[in-house]
Amino acid sequence: MADLILNAITIVTNHAKNAHISINNQVMDADLLCDKLRIEQVIVNILFNAIKFSPSGTGIEITSQIKD
Repeated sequence: MADLILNAITIVTNHAKNAHISINNQVMDADLLCDKLRIEQVIVNILFNAIKFSPSGTGIEITSQIKD
């Protein structure tokens, strides 16, 4: 999961910098059984929307929880 999130952040980094938005990644690593490309695409879309609708100078925090 951590690699998937890092890849998504890498894709949106320039947009975040241009918008003066910081991204704080606090995701715990975990194994996922999923289509990694599709889930990465979903995360990228969420990040682009967060950047688009966040005021300049603010930040986006990405966290995770592992539940049974």
